[in-house]
Amino acid sequence: MNSVRDIIESDDVPDTGKRLACILEQMGVEYCDPVVIHQLLEFMHKYTKDLLKDSLVYCRHAKKSDEIEPEDVQFAIRTRVSVDSFSRSQPPPLSFMKTLAETTNQIKIPNLPQKFGALLPDEKFCLSSTNYQVKAGKRKRDSTEDEGTIINLNGIPEKKVKNTSPAEEKLKFQFK
Repeated sequence: MNSVRDIIESDDVPDTGKRLACILEQMGVEYCDPVVIHQLLEFMHKYTKDLLKDSLVYCRHAKKSDEIEPEDVQFAIRTRVSVDSFSRSQPPPLSFMKTLAETTNQIKIPNLPQKFGALLPDEKFCLSSTNYQVKAGKRKRDSTEDEGTIINLNGIPEKKVKNTSPAEEKLKFQFK
C-alpha cells in the first residue's frame, strides 16, 4: 500500500493516473494500491470508448455525417444512465424478504440417503434415463431369395438377401 501522495509524485504513473490519484485524495483516500489507479484508468478508457461507439451508432442512425456531435454523446450518456439505473433497481423491502424466507423455510428438506457415490435425483428426472424402447420390426421374406452366403465385416457368414429395401427393415420407437 502506498500513500496517494506518493502515487501523485511518482514518475511511473501517467498524467491521467496522477489526476485520478488527485481526485481520490480529494475524496479522502489516504492509501491505495497503485494497481487501483491502473484499474480505474482501464475502466475510464473502456467506458469512454463504448460511449463514443454508441454515439457513432446514434449519429449514423439519424443519417447525419460520420462526425459525432455533442447531442449524440449526450443521448448516448442518457441512454446508458437509464439502462444502468433500470438494471440496478431497488431490492424488495426487508419485510417482504423475511416473509418469503419464512414460507420457504417451512418446507422440510428430505433426508439424504445413506449411500455412497453421486447423489442423483430419481431416475425419471435424470436426463440420462432411457425415454424410449426399441423394437425391431419383423422382416417380410421374399420368395425370390437367393440362398447364397456372404461374410460380413465381422467375419460371420450370413445369408445373402436379394431385393431388400430400407422400408422392410424398420425400427419402431415407442416413447413413454
